[in-house]
Amino acid sequence: MRPFVYQRASNSGSAVDGAIVGSSQMPGEGVQFLAGGTTLLDLMKLDVLRPKRVIDINDLGADLGAVEPAPRACGSERWCAWPMPPTIR
Repeated sequence: MRPFVYQRASNSGSAVDGAIVGSSQMPGEGVQFLAGGTTLLDLMKLDVLRPKRVIDINDLGADLGAVEPAPRACGSERWCAWPMPPTIR
């Protein structure tokens, strides 16, 4: 893993400012955002991604307000909350 700058964003403005400061022309070598459930660190260890700056956005929930979860397709549920067309029932 290569050296990088770690920045914890205190609000959305500081996250955007950090991304502008660390921007690069090469994909994966400028700025990457760190959020829950990401494989960023694994990809950095394998040298797939080489960001110069990592911005932690885990604490931005209060700044952004409540985020509604995306609706899920009925892949693993036993029943589906979505209305089904009469032809499928």
